[in-house]
Amino acid sequence: MKVGIRGKLSAVLLGVALVPVGVLGAYGIYRTTVALRRTALEAAQRAAEMKARRVEDFLQTTQEDILFLSLISPVRRLADALGEEDTLGVTRWREVVGNILGTFSQQRKVYRRLIFFDDEGRGLVQVYSDGRQAWLLRGIMDSTLGTSGPLEYNLDVSDSERRKRGKLVASILPKGVLDRVQGGGLEWGEGVALVHPDGEYLAKMGVGFRGKGLREDLPGSAVEKVLSGDAGVTSVGGDIVAYAPVLLFPKSGRKEAGYWVLVERWPEGVMFASAREYRRT
Repeated sequence: MKVGIRGKLSAVLLGVALVPVGVLGAYGIYRTTVALRRTALEAAQRAAEMKARRVEDFLQTTQEDILFLSLISPVRRLADALGEEDTLGVTRWREVVGNILGTFSQQRKVYRRLIFFDDEGRGLVQVYSDGRQAWLLRGIMDSTLGTSGPLEYNLDVSDSERRKRGKLVASILPKGVLDRVQGGGLEWGEGVALVHPDGEYLAKMGVGFRGKGLREDLPGSAVEKVLSGDAGVTSVGGDIVAYAPVLLFPKSGRKEAGYWVLVERWPEGVMFASAREYRRT
C-alpha cells in the first residue's frame, strides 16, 4: 500500500510529538554547540589569513623601501664616483650613504643587513641590525658578516648615465616583521610563528612553539597540512592550529615565487569558550 506525502508528513509530526521535550532540548543544545565550535574554527582560520595578509603588506612595503633607497641622490652620487674612479668622492658618499642606511635600518627594525656592493663585490657600505640596534660597519669592504637571510632583495644601482655600478642588498629579519605585524602582543595561551616551507621556524613568539622546527611541535599529519601552502585549521593535542601562506612577492600572486607560512596556536578551551558556556546554561 502506497503512503502519500501527506501521510508521511503526518507520521513525522506524530513522531516528533512523541519525543520528550528534554530530548529535543538536548538535541538543540548539541546542534548549537556544534555550530559555535564550527564558527570558532572558521574565525581562527580567518584570523590567520588576515595576519598573513598583513605580513604580505609589510613585505611589499619593504620591497618598495629598497627601490626607493636605490634611487636616492646619495646612492646615485656614490655610483657616479665609482664610475669616475673618484676616490675622494667614493669616500665621501660612502659615509653619507652609510648614515642614511643606518638611520633607515634603526627606524624600520626589519632589516638584518643593508649592503651596497660595488661591481667587484666589495661591500662599500654595510649596515647590520639585530632588530633592536643597527650599526654601520666601517673600514671593512672585502668581506661581510654572516650569510644571507631567508629573504633577500637585490637591486642594481646605476650611475647618471644608466651604467650599472653596483647593487643594493637587503636581508629581511623575520622576527622584526613578526614583531611589527603582531603589534599589541598576544592573547592568553596564544602562540604565533613564521615558518619556512621546510618546516624550520623563522620567527616565533608566545606558547606552543618550543622546538627549532614545526616537526618538533606538531605530529606529522598536521605538519603536512600546515606546509601544504594552503590555508586551514586543525586540532592538535588539545590545541587549535590555524595556518595560511604568506607570499614573499605579493604582487606576483604566485606561491611559486616563494612563500612562508603563518601559524597560530590556541588552547581549545580559549577557542571554544563560547560553546562550553552555552552548554552550561
